[in-house]
Amino acid sequence: MTKFKSFVGLALFVSVVLCFFMMLPSRNNPPVKLALNNQPVELAVEINVETIAANTGRLFEGEKTRHIFARKNVGFLYAVIHGAEAIWDFDDGNALMASMWHNPLIHYIQSPVFEVFEPTNFEAQAFNPYMLFGPDVKFCWPRGLPLTEVKNPKSYLSLKAADALLSRKQIESRDIGVVQSMARMYPDVDAIYRLTRDLPVRFDFPLGADILVPQNAFVPFNAEATLFKPSSYWMLYLPVTVPRRVTDIWRSYFAEALSRNVAGQRLVFSRPLVDQRRNPHSYLMTDFQAEQDLYLKSNALLKFLRACSPNRRLSQTE
Repeated sequence: MTKFKSFVGLALFVSVVLCFFMMLPSRNNPPVKLALNNQPVELAVEINVETIAANTGRLFEGEKTRHIFARKNVGFLYAVIHGAEAIWDFDDGNALMASMWHNPLIHYIQSPVFEVFEPTNFEAQAFNPYMLFGPDVKFCWPRGLPLTEVKNPKSYLSLKAADALLSRKQIESRDIGVVQSMARMYPDVDAIYRLTRDLPVRFDFPLGADILVPQNAFVPFNAEATLFKPSSYWMLYLPVTVPRRVTDIWRSYFAEALSRNVAGQRLVFSRPLVDQRRNPHSYLMTDFQAEQDLYLKSNALLKFLRACSPNRRLSQTE
C-alpha cells in the first residue's frame, strides 16, 4: 500500500515510469516522509509555506495559504510548470492500491483505448454512478449530488436495467480528461448519508468496465482520488472562498459545464483504485454544517450552469 498522512498531497507524473510526489504540509503539521511499502520515496518534492510565499508574491501570502486547497493550487501550478503528463489529486485519507511493481494509474495514462459503459438516452440533470458499481447496500449516492436528485429514479441506473440502458463501447484515451476513482469500503458520501446509514460499503464492480459519464449530465467528482490529464489541467483550480467540503464539488460542476462541448474532456468513474482510511470522525456534525451549500444550493447551481453551457462543440484550441 502507498501510505500518506499529515499532509495534503498530489502526485505529478513526469513520465509513465517515474512518479514524483509533492508534499504540501499544513502550516501546523511537521514535515513528513513519504513511503511506499515502508520504503522511503526519494523522488519527492516538498513545498512548504515559506516557499509558497517566496515564489508567488502576494498571490498566496498570509491567510491565503491557511485554506487547505490554496496549498493544493500551488502544487497544481508547480506540476504544470514542470511538465506533468498527468496529475493525481488525492488526500491523506486515501491509500492507492499500488505496489512497487504495479501502479493502477499507469493504465489510465498509457492505454490508448478504454473499455467503458455509457448510459444511453439519459435525461436527468444529475447522474449517480455509484449504483452501477454493485454496492452491498440498497442505495448510496456521492457527496455533492443535489438532494432533489437523490431519490429521483431517473438520476441512477440499477444493475437489473443495465443491459437495456448501458452501451458498451471503446473510447480513445485522448477523449478522456478526468478519471475519478471510486474508494473501496468508504466511498465519498455526504454527512447526511453518514449520519443516517451504515458504513462501510463494498462494491462488487460487476460490470467489469468503467463508467463514462453522460455528456449532458452533472456528476460531482472530488479532490480525494482523481486523475487529471493535460487536456483538463484548466479544471484543477480549487476555489478557496467556500468551505472545504464544498470546494471540490463546486469545482467539478463548473468544470463540467464549461467542458460539456469541448473535445477531449470526458469524465470517467473508475473501479476502486484507493482504500479510504477515513480519519476518526468526531467531525461529523462539523462536516454536516460545512456541507450546507451542497444541500441547499446545488440544485439551483446546476440549473444556472445548464443555462450557461456552450451550445456548440468546441475544439481543444478554441
